Amino acid sequence: MHRINVVWGLASPFVRAGIPAGSIATGAGGVKSVDGRAAFGGVANAAYDTCYHNACDTTANINSAALAEMVAAAAYAMIELATNADTLV
Repeated sequence: MHRINVVWGLASPFVRAGIPAGSIATGAGGVKSVDGRAAFGGVANAAYDTCYHNACDTTANINSAALAEMVAAAAYAMIELATNADTLV
């Protein structure tokens, strides 16, 4: 049996209406820790993506590798939903 964890966000209105829904997230709205900065560089205690939901959040700010990973994750989720919907909880 598979378990789907609902991530509240854009899917919330659908879930509240009883429509099965889910989402994927890159974590772009998160804040980098001191350990994360030491491991990966960047600025500690700052947003991973300082353009997230700001004026600079445009197509020029797309990370192609992250986009490819998210597309693959969405495709996997759709395949799971299409082929195993009766066993998903």
